Amino acid sequence: MLPVRTRLIMAIACAIGALAGALTYLTSQSLPQALLAAGAATGSSAGLLHQLIGADTGHPASDPDNKRDDNCHDSVEQRKA
Repeated sequence: MLPVRTRLIMAIACAIGALAGALTYLTSQSLPQALLAAGAATGSSAGLLHQLIGADTGHPASDPDNKRDDNCHDSVEQRKA
């Protein structure tokens, strides 16, 4: 089961994508162009809504109890010259 926030984000993103696809099809009468617009609108609105509504990560960056070191680089190692 998906959390409620995730379901809400995906439902709104799908509605935005469907609306963008329908409007694109009405203006261009091109199904491929409408599908591309719908996919782009769905993906980008899902990312934006995730940032606005957010998913409960448990450890937000502003949490004072977050003990993670600011100089920690998980995937990049810096070489000292």
